[in-house]
Amino acid sequence: HARFPDGRRELIQVCADLTEPATRQRELRALLEALQEPPGHGAQARLITLDSKAVPSSKAVAWSNAVAWLLE
Repeated sequence: HARFPDGRRELIQVCADLTEPATRQRELRALLEALQEPPGHGAQARLITLDSKAVPSSKAVAWSNAVAWLLE
């Protein structure tokens, strides 16, 4: 759970490799469940991975490549 100076909040999940469907589902499920908890209400969910191509995910979860995210 990250809080930014401008008031934005993000729930961030990090996973090296999401090529296995079971792993992808587990990571997405954790974020989606966290969004339902009181601290997660109104936050943006983000999944950060080493994958260089966009990972299919839920509409409620944004995806970021770890290298690009770190350079932002």
